[in-house]
Amino acid sequence: MRRVRWWNVMALGLMVAACAGGMKTVPTTSAASDQAPAAVSTSSGAGIRLGDLAQMDVFGQPLTRADTEDARATVVSFWATWCKPCKAEMPLLSDLAQRLGPRGLAVFAVSVDDAANAAAVQEYAQTQRFAFRVLHDEDGSLARELNPRLDVPYTIVLDHAGHVAHVHRGFTTADLPRLEAEVVALLEGAP
Repeated sequence: MRRVRWWNVMALGLMVAACAGGMKTVPTTSAASDQAPAAVSTSSGAGIRLGDLAQMDVFGQPLTRADTEDARATVVSFWATWCKPCKAEMPLLSDLAQRLGPRGLAVFAVSVDDAANAAAVQEYAQTQRFAFRVLHDEDGSLARELNPRLDVPYTIVLDHAGHVAHVHRGFTTADLPRLEAEVVALLEGAP
């Protein structure tokens, strides 16, 4: 009963925010296109900057606004250590970061594992040596802002101003060409 009430309150809050203009609806662009469009809330309507939302990566390095300020496009992928599609996506995102990083792409992976799995998240990031920063959203604050349904993998593509341009729910290798094309279009079209 308590869970039902929580979802009712959340649904009411989302409806109020949407009516007040605080929601940005973005079409889903993944293989799971039968799902409802994604809604990502931004409290001010301004672009999203991870440095404003997250404090440290899994290695204790501070994440600041400067980490995304110069990015012409930013990819943020929510993942979990237990998620096989996530683990398939991450090396491909690392390759994308290596190839397109010099052109202005910033990539971040955000683990939604709970605090008890902090060591596993850090160990996985360390052994894989990704070409992007890995964050651990232990308290769920970043997910509440960008991925309220807690989908994994859930990948958001932000434009140069930090606005959500594309959302992908789920992952198959067939999604990668579309994701890369979206990123390249943003890199080429950014001022």
